[in-house]
Amino acid sequence: MVIKRMPNLAIAYKGRGAAYYGLKRMDLAEEDLNKALAIDMDLGGAIYIWG
Repeated sequence: MVIKRMPNLAIAYKGRGAAYYGLKRMDLAEEDLNKALAIDMDLGGAIYIWG
């Protein structure tokens, strides 16, 4: 829901990507974490989650 309202909010993609990662949905995790980094390259948590 947040992503629909604020599509340029990197932390929302990071959070959803982390959730997908925890669910072992690596395809969706990769997509969201890459999107988070495309919006904000300084979002270190996205890099940490993805490893």
